[in-house]
Parts: sequence; C-alpha cells; structure tokens
Amino acid sequence: MKNGAACIVIVIFLGLAFTSTPRASLVGELPGNPILQSYKGNTLYVGGSGPGNYSKIQDAIDNATNGDLIFVYDDSSPYYENIIIDKSITLIGENRSTTIIDARETGGNVVTINVDGVILTGFSILNCGNNPTSFIGIYIASNNNKILGDIISCITHFGEVAISLDHSSNNVISGNIISNHHGGIEVVSSSSNIISKNLLMNNFREAILLRSSNDNNISENIIVNNTCGIDVGYSTNNNINGNEISYNTYGIEISYSIKNIIIKNNFIKNIVFNAYNIFTTKPFWRNIWDANYWNRARVFPQFIFGYIKTSKGNIIPWVNVDWRPAHKPYDVPIRDEK
Repeated sequence: MKNGAACIVIVIFLGLAFTSTPRASLVGELPGNPILQSYKGNTLYVGGSGPGNYSKIQDAIDNATNGDLIFVYDDSSPYYENIIIDKSITLIGENRSTTIIDARETGGNVVTINVDGVILTGFSILNCGNNPTSFIGIYIASNNNKILGDIISCITHFGEVAISLDHSSNNVISGNIISNHHGGIEVVSSSSNIISKNLLMNNFREAILLRSSNDNNISENIIVNNTCGIDVGYSTNNNINGNEISYNTYGIEISYSIKNIIIKNNFIKNIVFNAYNIFTTKPFWRNIWDANYWNRARVFPQFIFGYIKTSKGNIIPWVNVDWRPAHKPYDVPIRDEK
C-alpha cells in the first residue's frame, strides 16, 4: 500500500508540475526543435498589440505560405476557433497553459492537419466541438508532423479523441498532457509514428489505441487512471517500451496482433488485469514480452493469459510469457524546464 500511495503522489505531482510550466524541456531536446530552427519563411503574429498582428489564428494561416512561422500571443487568449492547417508551417503558442484554442462554441475538431510537415507546440487545445462523442482535439491525416508540448483536454464534456492519426505516418507526438476524452491518442492505419513522453490520464476509454497500424514506437509515457492503458488490435511490429501503465482498469490488451515487442514497462495495480492477449490462429507468431515490472519483484516468469479463437469460433486458452520480469519498477521521468 505504501508503494501504491507513493506512485499516486508522484503521478499527481508530475501532472501538476507538467501543467504549470510554459513548455516541457523534452521539446527542446528533440531533433528539429522549432525554437532553434532557422526559418527561411516569414514570421506572422496573432494577438498582442503589434501593428499588423492578426486577431484570429486561422486568418494568419490563410495568409501564410509553406515554411512560415506563426507565433500566437496569450494575452488575446482564448481563441474560439476551429483551425485547419493546410500549409507546412510552424504554429507556436506563447505559453501552453495560457494560449488556448477552444472549440466549445463552434463545433467540430479543434485542429485539423491535412498537409505534411506541420509543427504545433505551446497550446492548450480545449473542448473539441459541442458534441461530446463526435469531434477530435487534433485530427491528423498527413505525414511528418510534430505535436510537441501541448495540453489537450476537455473541460465542458468528454470529447471523442484527443489526437487522431488517420492513415498518417512518421509523426512525433511528444511531451503532451492528454486528459478527459473518451480516447487519448488513436492511431488508425498509420505507421512509423513516435508517441513518447506524454502524460495520459482520466480518459474514459483507451489512453492509446492502435488499429491496423504497424512499426510505431510507444515509449516513456505515463498512462494512469484511464479505462484501458494501451489497446493494440490487428497491428504488427510495434515497440512498446519504458512506459508507466498504472492504476487503469485494464493495463494493456493485445488482440489479433503479432510480432509486437513489449519490454521494460511498469504494470502496477491495474484493476482487472495488467495484460491480456487474444491470439491469432498462428500462435507461434507471438508477441515478445521481456523485462517488464509486474506489481512486485518476481523470481519466476510472468504469464500473460489469453486465448485463441479459431476459424470455427472455438476458444482455446493460451499464454505468452515474460521470462525475465524486472525486480523493481523503472524510472519513467517527465522533465520540466527550470
């Protein structure tokens, strides 16, 4: 009980610290950091009191060209808009806690990205639309984008999904706080994305969902107090490593998926199960489980229970095995700027 209570306190502390800082330091550590890039394009400004500044973010986007940077001041926040990004631009908010894009009054997705090469950082993305089950915080239907250091949350109701990747590849989703949605990060028919160092909590369904998606990397996320931590279905060759998956109703569920690697994660006090595996009819094409921490130090291997459903509908119990479970939990830090 003492260890469990300590874990909860640590997670709450991290959440508060993560929310209060302008921008997580891990954004600065990523290659291609927008703050450090040399821009060949123009810089456009939204809000504030400068001459020629735009009053709406969408107006600045409409007047930008590929390669431009748009800087959004927080003193004119909140911006009650639905943003459609159809140019390869960098969109930076002055302070992610106070530079707010809110769609509660307008309906629809808060941000839609349908062009390659967009960087979005430093915003609070709030209240996707006025329908609690239809709209998305950030909808991405393109490639090579970066969503860094944002807060994506719903205050007025549960939005459908915080971030949705739809047939979208080679994106980086990192350093974000995602809470109070039906689903956190949804990856559908998408490949080679990096989902790392995010805090996902209080989502009504899955914190991270993979469907028909391959070769993605899910690492160093803190996933706590969701209905399901990670749900992987019909997906192959994904790397799930170094995550804190704790105090969810279900830890991780993998169904009809093969050749995924699940290593060095913490599975701590998930209520119904830490891990469950529904196998394909080719059971020897298994997923790899190795060196995960399972609630406590273990001397013997950890069994991951599940079943095979045959083509005739028969259910056959089956297991995977973590042969080398960790003896102590891993440190999964979220670092903040000082």
